[in-house]
This record gives sequence, structure tokens and C-alpha cells, in this order.
Amino acid sequence: MNTFGNIFRLTSFGESHGKAIGGVIDGCPAGLEVDMDFIQQEL
Repeated sequence: MNTFGNIFRLTSFGESHGKAIGGVIDGCPAGLEVDMDFIQQEL
């Protein structure tokens, strides 16, 4: 795992040649709305 950032922390996990990768973002304010369509377009 790798962690980046101070205010918002992104921790990524997975294998470079594996079937999937993932990430966890810590430090987001409660109730933050996430636009999954926008995220999917950016991937």
C-alpha cells in the first residue's frame, strides 16, 4: 500500500499487473457527495 497527502489522504492498494486496484480517501468532510459518474468518466 502507498499513502499520499496530508489533508486528504489517498491509500492505494492492488497489484500492478493484477485484475484490480483500489483506493481509500480519508479526511473528507461528513456528508460529502460523490459524483460516481464523473469519477467513472475520469478513469
